[in-house]
Amino acid sequence: MASKPRIRELDLAGKVAVISDCATTIADSLAKSFDSRIDIFVNSACDPMPGTIGQMTAAEIQRSLLGNVQTPVLIVEELVRRRYFQPDSRIIYISSIRTRQPWHMQLMYASTKSAGESLCRTWAQAFGGKEEAYTFMKGTTANSVAVGLTETEAVVNCGPEAVKQFQDEFFPAQSIPRFGQPEDVADVVGLLCGGDARWITGCVVSASGGGIKIA
Repeated sequence: MASKPRIRELDLAGKVAVISDCATTIADSLAKSFDSRIDIFVNSACDPMPGTIGQMTAAEIQRSLLGNVQTPVLIVEELVRRRYFQPDSRIIYISSIRTRQPWHMQLMYASTKSAGESLCRTWAQAFGGKEEAYTFMKGTTANSVAVGLTETEAVVNCGPEAVKQFQDEFFPAQSIPRFGQPEDVADVVGLLCGGDARWITGCVVSASGGGIKIA
């Protein structure tokens, strides 16, 4: 049996020491290792830290804006400026069902994830081929994936009491009442990255076991 070709990966572990420089660092690494081209950009990094309304500091607010809005914008800006995106590329922003199931402890997380969804709608409109400035990447799609309760290390490390609270909140709303697994989300992202999803752009796709239902 022939082995499957290994997808080349960009290893940036330990290299992005200053977040304000990460766009340049990523683009420089693409130039070195991937012949100055990119076909798929998935933004899954975020700042999920809770913040109590009435007690948040300017630094906490700025941290959320930096991690969830400014950084993905800077990365896409740099890659577009250098014309690294190829025709029919894919941009995926990992969002959260918190954008539609608000919680008073995650004001900035929910609002900045909503901003990410808005970014994708604008990128979709710009990069599809209608705008002359971006015809070098025509056919590019941009979509968000709204992720629900997922059994990640970060969730489990919150402790059994918090995990039980999450279950009590999310499971009743889900059509499939269980924890999502990382591969459940990864498969949705993989679908959007493939050729079969070439006609899907500017959308929010729910990967939440039916926790939110987007028309």
